[in-house]
Amino acid sequence: MPRQLVYDQDSILVVSENNGDIIHTEAFASFLNETKLETRVCRKNDPETKGRIEAAVKFVKGNFMENRFYTGIEAWNHAFEEWLERTGNGKVHGTTKRKPAEMFSQEQEHLLPLYGITPEEAPNDMERRVRADNTVMYLSNRYSVPLGTHGKHKTVMLAVDGDMLRITDVCGDEIVAHKISGEKGKLIKLEGHGRDRRAGIEARLKQTISLLGEEFRAYLTVVCERKPRYVRDQLDAVMSACRAYGRERTLTAMRYCQERGLYSVSDLNDAAASVNATEPDETPQRLPVDDERYHVCVQKRALTLYARVAAGSGVTQ
Repeated sequence: MPRQLVYDQDSILVVSENNGDIIHTEAFASFLNETKLETRVCRKNDPETKGRIEAAVKFVKGNFMENRFYTGIEAWNHAFEEWLERTGNGKVHGTTKRKPAEMFSQEQEHLLPLYGITPEEAPNDMERRVRADNTVMYLSNRYSVPLGTHGKHKTVMLAVDGDMLRITDVCGDEIVAHKISGEKGKLIKLEGHGRDRRAGIEARLKQTISLLGEEFRAYLTVVCERKPRYVRDQLDAVMSACRAYGRERTLTAMRYCQERGLYSVSDLNDAAASVNATEPDETPQRLPVDDERYHVCVQKRALTLYARVAAGSGVTQ
């Protein structure tokens, strides 16, 4: 079985993405709890993630199902198995230039065992292809190599040295060494073997703090740490709360959540909707000019005053 399920936001599986606090349907949540599979929800309008699967479905519909007539499900299944062997899995792919059946036979060794079956031990010297995510498979685990290795070395050699896994290029020069993990389905990654996304996160966090105040740096930092894939959504949701409920009311809600350890924008929105708004800021906003004529405060009167004047003068309201 696979290590991780990547699925679309179908209503049968997902109730709401909820800014990273994924709400699954009851049946699917029960399934995940039983299988212990990792999950990853596709973002909306993300063709790079979903496009390949949707293209495969389109191929089956257009190549096999179109213009075919059947008298029953048995004939349908029999014809499909023949088509799958002849075309679906037997035809050379236009991009990879390989047959899907041949590729799947190589991918099978990377799948997790079913029902506690332990995979056979690998030999001491092995040749492996570097995956696009700059990892190498060994005994159902992924071991990282430095960023960019996939572009330089399509193939690397693995050698087991005691409890260490040494990854070298085809010439024998060592690329990296990892301590072998006894677990299955894990990503063993060294620090520095990946893109540094912290700079962009820090910049966006700094921008949000500059608008809300240094008081909430700790709170917003924890929110970002708990939803690393949804940092942009979390911070945008905080600003949306400011626009919806006002800055002061949102800050009051943030203090409430911070005191109670509620580090989720969903909780923040609920708190902002329930707390009483503080006194509005009566300080008039100044125009970006120095001439004081543009900063004269105009007296404001209640509309009821004009209503009384109109009633006294006989004007119809």
